[in-house]
Amino acid sequence: MGEKRYIKMSFGTAVCLIIIIILLVSLIALGVYTHTTKNAKVETNYTNNENTEEYQNVENEIVNTTENQIEGANEKAEELDLNDNLSKSLIEKISFNTYAVASMYKVGEFNINNIPNDLVLRLGWDKAQNKETLDETLKETLTKDKMKQSITNIFGDKLKYKDEQFKQIDVETFHNYGGYTDNMGIIEYNNGTYTANVFQGGGGDVPFIHQEAEKVLKNGNKVEVYVKTAFIDTEFIESTFDFEYIIYKNFDFTSNIFEGKLSKIKAEEYGNHEIGISESSKKVISNISNSLHTYVYTFEADDAGNYNLTGFKMN
Repeated sequence: MGEKRYIKMSFGTAVCLIIIIILLVSLIALGVYTHTTKNAKVETNYTNNENTEEYQNVENEIVNTTENQIEGANEKAEELDLNDNLSKSLIEKISFNTYAVASMYKVGEFNINNIPNDLVLRLGWDKAQNKETLDETLKETLTKDKMKQSITNIFGDKLKYKDEQFKQIDVETFHNYGGYTDNMGIIEYNNGTYTANVFQGGGGDVPFIHQEAEKVLKNGNKVEVYVKTAFIDTEFIESTFDFEYIIYKNFDFTSNIFEGKLSKIKAEEYGNHEIGISESSKKVISNISNSLHTYVYTFEADDAGNYNLTGFKMN
């Protein structure tokens, strides 16, 4: 049997050897950790830089696009003179009688796709030409074809509507004395004909809505007519045996109450609000115009070059 040999080592030498081994393992582990961490940081920084650059590119693109759109809109928009033929024709197109104007403001906002059917018929009836009056029965009639022609003149031929019975006056406060009574205000529709019962009215001035054209902007095939709107109540003054017009900023169509009194003017000084107001009245309106709301009528040209009403809203 071979003889076993033993390596003799002092206790101090063994301790030193163990410490050296521990140090070597620690150095190796530290090197691996440092290498891994450095690579992770480089990758993270690269990703962050890449995302930041991408975000900045997108942000710059959005800003540039918005600026270009605004600049383009400003370049294309043209303010027309109020006495321009196109301006005058569109202002005339929105010059409805008091009851019809009140009906639009009661709705408040509409476009060609959501305008109520009864409002379409009400405006068409108001602008319709050649209504026939049957004196012996106090009835006024309008054929379906003439109603269609009137509506087309306002909205064009793309508007979808339904021929049906409707109420001609839907805001009693602005009811014209020369119009229709409350219990006779239904305009019937039968066999292609609209029929209204009329009466001989009389009396004094009734409340009305004044629209003062402020500006007309043309942009391509679209034209916007901006108006300042005043809601005007009337009051009979016994001492002068005449009416005064009280000008308000608002009218609550739910409670039928005028709100925000701004000014007043004598009826004889105002002029005819359906034909044209006096110069002194224009000055009164001009002085309070900053307190009045602005409303916008939008028109768009069809293929034939005719401008049709496509929207109405407060600016």
